[in-house]
Amino acid sequence: MEGKTLKQLFIPISFEILCYMLTGVVDTMMISTVGDNAVGAVGTSNTYLSLFIITFSIISSGMIAVMTQYIGAGHKGVARQAKQIGLIFNIIIGVLLSVFLFFFSGDILNKIGISEALAKDATEYMEIVGGGCILMAVTPVFAGYLRSFGFTKLPLYATIISNIINIIFNAVFLFIFNMGVMGVALATVISRIFNMVMVIILAQLKVHMEKGKDREKPSKILKKIIMIGLPSALETAAYNVSITLVMRYLNGMDGEGINVTIRSYANQIASFSYCIGAGLAQANAIMTGWFVGAGKYDECAKTTRKAAFNGIIVAAALIAIVAFVIHRVMHPKLKSENEKPSEEQIMQEELDRVLQPVDDEETAKEISEYKEEE
Repeated sequence: MEGKTLKQLFIPISFEILCYMLTGVVDTMMISTVGDNAVGAVGTSNTYLSLFIITFSIISSGMIAVMTQYIGAGHKGVARQAKQIGLIFNIIIGVLLSVFLFFFSGDILNKIGISEALAKDATEYMEIVGGGCILMAVTPVFAGYLRSFGFTKLPLYATIISNIINIIFNAVFLFIFNMGVMGVALATVISRIFNMVMVIILAQLKVHMEKGKDREKPSKILKKIIMIGLPSALETAAYNVSITLVMRYLNGMDGEGINVTIRSYANQIASFSYCIGAGLAQANAIMTGWFVGAGKYDECAKTTRKAAFNGIIVAAALIAIVAFVIHRVMHPKLKSENEKPSEEQIMQEELDRVLQPVDDEETAKEISEYKEEE
């Protein structure tokens, strides 16, 4: 990790986030072949699942902060301990949540709110993907472990391969076996299994470290992880709760699920505007941990200001680009589809209808005879 710069860290992380978003767009396009209701069902399920996944982020984000601080201080043995403690905690929570979501997804959706048109597909998707949420508990631990030691490209490679696998299995389950939303859910779980296995193998191969004599009490490390990770998770939780309430109101307003489906499409487009900012934030968090652990507080402040400035500029630019594309490409098309015809257009259409050629032979013959009599 020595000599790593903010740029060297954030570029692979940003590409990794971008890969997730591109795969989400491809998934949405492929799911739309099943129907717009399928898109709305998957979007609703993913929104509600995010409330449960926050539990894992408490440990994974806190674990990365603790690991990077101990790495910066030269206590790599304690950093290894932090990874092991975070992994055990997340596995326990992951198993419990997987069982809970597999058996009670339908009840959860009914309690929070889901339109009737989306209920069946949403329940099916949530049972399968939620039942596999143990994968989302383990993968971030090993991916964060690799990033903490500066190996930010390796989780990117694992993400690219798993996303390709996801798209392939989506195509197989959707277009060959015609499995619909169930096929999409199975493809998601299979790709996450591959991702988890790859980051575990890469972590074992690349991070060579002895257990070391520098060790701390496990309870002390867990306390540090929770103290750092909990505020960050609560911030994310507040946002996810607000989105969940929005989805609930949208489902309540429209029994056909049209509003939720539109929101799912729009969310995929809007997500591109913050991929660079998210990458900068994660990269800066790693460097902050290194600098704090090493006692280099001035460099920490300087790097953070640089990341914040670049993040604001890039995010503003991406938002402008997304807004421009929507305004110039999508808005004219929607406007032309929804635009009411003018009076001249209505009159011309009516005249064309009245004066169109007579196809019926008998009627045409009668009209001809009438003209001859005149």
